[in-house]
Amino acid sequence: MSDTIDDLRLLSKQVRNASGQGENTAERVGRVMEGTLELIDTSKPDLSKDIRVNSPKTGHIETGNTLKKGLTYEQIFRTMLYKPEPATFLGKISTANDVEIGSAKGTLTYIANQKDNGALLEGHYMNDDNVKTLLVFSDPDDKGDMTATRVLTGFMEKNETYKAFADFEANETDNLPTLSLASTISVNARRKRFAGTANAIPTDSASVRSLPSSGFMLSTSFRFSVQRGVKRIIFCFPAEYTLTKLVYDGVISGIVIPMGQIKVSTINEVNGDNNKLPIPYTCCAIVNDIESLQDATDNYTVNLIKS
Repeated sequence: MSDTIDDLRLLSKQVRNASGQGENTAERVGRVMEGTLELIDTSKPDLSKDIRVNSPKTGHIETGNTLKKGLTYEQIFRTMLYKPEPATFLGKISTANDVEIGSAKGTLTYIANQKDNGALLEGHYMNDDNVKTLLVFSDPDDKGDMTATRVLTGFMEKNETYKAFADFEANETDNLPTLSLASTISVNARRKRFAGTANAIPTDSASVRSLPSSGFMLSTSFRFSVQRGVKRIIFCFPAEYTLTKLVYDGVISGIVIPMGQIKVSTINEVNGDNNKLPIPYTCCAIVNDIESLQDATDNYTVNLIKS
């Protein structure tokens, strides 16, 4: 029968306090060493029973959690100090999310990081022919990021959405399941409106696009500014819209310009970016009778209705 802890304590005390010759026998010293080693070999640094946590939240261990019998102390400290992170998969595009119709398509970059999940199993996207195409990822960098790219070809003709997917293995040790992640990137193809001052009303695509102020047609209203004292003021927009009101904000604010004072013309073809995909545009011209305060600016708000 093995010595108990109390037996070993007594033997250890006897060994330590021995003063007579031969008092520390081989049997006595051996029993101390053998018993100690046996205790080390059979000791289990884990919980002997469940513990229901009723203390305030400690690290990532919440009040009310149950630490299960058999958990090692290392597992308990890891649970308290570290919350396993699931894998991540992010996509971005080299262009803006709003671009002009006719602009070149960009490059998609995907970054996958397994974090505490298992290894990256696969990344893929559906190409223009709806065929599954694998993403080829780089080796992980010092942060664990793996990068893949998809180079888009052609020019923007309409709104487009690009989807990609990544699958990661589970990590049973940290209770992280198999993970499938998706990245969705949408790019809106927009027409532009143009405004500014000119010596003559534009008659072609180049003269419309040369007007100094431009912006995307994001709604049925837009605002532009011109230098006060310049008489001929021009603004142009896709012909699918109709002008309903023009409001002047300058020396006096909130003045509605009578429609009879606005000269309207149509240009059959105004190009998008890269001289592509022309459509009809409406151009409007007004005369500014206020010529004082040459260094000031006047603001105009254009209200439209879409046909």
